[in-house]
Amino acid sequence: MSYLFLFLTIFLWFSSSLIGMQVDSVNDSENEKGENSLICNLPRNVLWHIAQYLEYWKEVNNFVGWKEVNNFASTCTYLNQTVTIPGKHIKIRCCLKRKEEGQSCQDFLSQIYNFLIRIGNRQGNNPIYLDLAINKLVEDMPAFNSFIKKCATSSIVNQIVTLNLSVNGFVELPEELTKLHALKHLYVSSNPLCPATLEKISKMPFLEDLNISGCHLSEIPASFNQLQSLSRLDVRGNSLSKKDLVLLGQLKNLKEIHLSNNNITLTDIFETPVQWPHMKTMWASRIEAGPNPNQIPYYLPHDITIYG
Repeated sequence: MSYLFLFLTIFLWFSSSLIGMQVDSVNDSENEKGENSLICNLPRNVLWHIAQYLEYWKEVNNFVGWKEVNNFASTCTYLNQTVTIPGKHIKIRCCLKRKEEGQSCQDFLSQIYNFLIRIGNRQGNNPIYLDLAINKLVEDMPAFNSFIKKCATSSIVNQIVTLNLSVNGFVELPEELTKLHALKHLYVSSNPLCPATLEKISKMPFLEDLNISGCHLSEIPASFNQLQSLSRLDVRGNSLSKKDLVLLGQLKNLKEIHLSNNNITLTDIFETPVQWPHMKTMWASRIEAGPNPNQIPYYLPHDITIYG
């Protein structure tokens, strides 16, 4: 078996050097128990050889018809297809970009939905990582609302674990987004979100990772304290103040928070009573010391590391 993995390592290095793509060895969320996986962003022929030697070809082949993927990719300017092998589950990662000319939001989203349904029908409950960032989806909100509604009422509602909607010009997000109960990671950065949208996000207590950076936010609604599953929160690049920090301090499961570029001082951070027993990392760059910098302690409880 050791010869097999030695051969595989050499093969991967040689293949990636030929095609100019990178293969990384990582520990994914499924492998928190110490099991290693390979995240491969490679063409079909390379994946085929890997799967052959790892005896996972049948599983990978059932992931989705490769002809189908290639046909779908031809309709988009970019399709990033990533498969995790080996392992009990195959992670489906799709980064999809709309053609700037000649493709409407409605057609684009309809193609994506049909593609996801085909994946779901083939792979059951394998997680889907869906990246729709930078697609100007705000141009057709009825089409986007319909897309989210269809996702929330179909079989793939149990599969979408990550959704990236950053840089799409959204002011509001559809209510049906709250019905994606398998969603753990939501990224909506660089959208000028209105307060009503934050209220909707507050109805998603299953979220563990939320990025609302650069969203022109001046305050956080009180309902945000319902997001008690959050372990990572990014609110940098907004106009939040000390009163918002008090509210965020009620999120007891936070392990990492990004506070940079807000109306919050270091003095505010140290003076605010927060309930972060699990906090490990705080990002606070471009934050002023405040009116009483001499009162800022040189340490924090629970071994919190501050990056500034």
